[in-house]
Amino acid sequence: MPEEVFSEKRSGSLLRTPSEVWPPPNKPTIIGPGGLMGPVFYISGLKFSRHLETLRVYIFTALWLLVVLQFFIGLTLLLPLKLLGQPGRRLYIRLALWWDYFSQPAIMVVPFSWCKLTVWHSNWDVALKSKRIGNSLWMSNHGSRIDWLIGMQVGLSDVPRVPVRFIAEITTAFMPLAGWSRYLLDDIYLRRTFHRDAVNIKSTLASYKSVPSPRMLFFAPEGAIADVGNAQDAKYIDACEGFMRDLGRKPMDYCLTPRYKGLSVFKPHSPNNIVSATMVFVTPNEPFAQDMTISDDGRVCGGSLCTRSLRDDARVVPDIHTVFGGGLHVYAQLSFMELPADEGDEGASKRLRDVLLDDYERKDAEIAHFQKERRFRCVTSKENWTKMPIPHLLMNLTLLAYAALGVSCLAYVCGTTVFGAAKRCATIWASIVLLHSISHRIGVLVSGHHRESLPGESIFKAALETIKGGLNHGGTKKEPPSKPPSKKAD
Repeated sequence: MPEEVFSEKRSGSLLRTPSEVWPPPNKPTIIGPGGLMGPVFYISGLKFSRHLETLRVYIFTALWLLVVLQFFIGLTLLLPLKLLGQPGRRLYIRLALWWDYFSQPAIMVVPFSWCKLTVWHSNWDVALKSKRIGNSLWMSNHGSRIDWLIGMQVGLSDVPRVPVRFIAEITTAFMPLAGWSRYLLDDIYLRRTFHRDAVNIKSTLASYKSVPSPRMLFFAPEGAIADVGNAQDAKYIDACEGFMRDLGRKPMDYCLTPRYKGLSVFKPHSPNNIVSATMVFVTPNEPFAQDMTISDDGRVCGGSLCTRSLRDDARVVPDIHTVFGGGLHVYAQLSFMELPADEGDEGASKRLRDVLLDDYERKDAEIAHFQKERRFRCVTSKENWTKMPIPHLLMNLTLLAYAALGVSCLAYVCGTTVFGAAKRCATIWASIVLLHSISHRIGVLVSGHHRESLPGESIFKAALETIKGGLNHGGTKKEPPSKPPSKKAD
């Protein structure tokens, strides 16, 4: 099938271009197909200006942050328990797990139910089997800034529900509200110095074992994201390609070289339940993704392909604003993989490196095949795709309960009526809209890139670029084959 099945209209980081006429004739518009409600600016059937569409993204982002704010407050109220020694720390972990279990449907409702973030799996049975086994280690390619959001929804969708924790760079913990919340949930943060990271990783994994519960540990071994048009990132791509050549391997077109040194420390969390995920992102060109279909032979038709070659100027790195723009589609291929045993000899690191590079070369080939054929290699028919189930009713009911709990508690603390507390919440929400829109615009203006893996990251990374003169992902100096190029996560 020719490449023209994907539109050549390129989606920006905020939103796709709406169609000229919406809705199609004889299509109901009272409730959008995104769940309880859809992207509201399209329900009226009118096409709005780009400025209003951008405002809509900020509104949805602020609404999501309002939910995350309540989640964060709940976790901070549990913090004093950590002062009670080991029993208090274990109690904190148990209650944090419960609060996380209760809150996740409310946190996921805006992106997945209201904004219709849709995930298609070519082998959903792998996810279900992995979740039923217990502890798991998930490794994904890093083609977007919302990989973590997909991982969280995998843990929530279908049964059993599994709490998800992440491995991320330490700067993630500095992001307001969302980053702070993840820090309090004991995600694992890396400082890029292995001797310090190893101690932190082992300590966090030990805390997991102190309160047994199946946990999905999700991360992207690439660590960094190379933004289109960024000179420093272009040098990093050169370094990754040079590293592959030094090993006698062909440079990858779609993926950066993965880190492998710390992987041996993570393996004890789940030695026999390791999942490799390959994800491709497609943005719609029409409201509610009406232009996107799957043909009988399993090919994806319509939309704009985001996941392209690292050196393709048309490549788009979806972020959380892309999600709140509405209708983003994700196509995932999952497979189990095995890591070599650490026998303590000098060759253990090289064996681990080679296994991970083999897997990444496979991922690179899968993405290349998707761009050419509009499907993964294992897909031969429409029936091979499974839409990840989204519990819309649970999500929206949990959000209502969440809102009732938050307003009631605020009314009690402030000594006001429920109506007065609701007005305060509206003021907080409007303030978040204003602050986030200003900070995001400044961040994009300074750096030229949208980097909202979590709200606030664009301006944070722009400040780092201004202070440090660029985000250093690693130099172009070639290292010996036994060592990966120095990397710093995006």
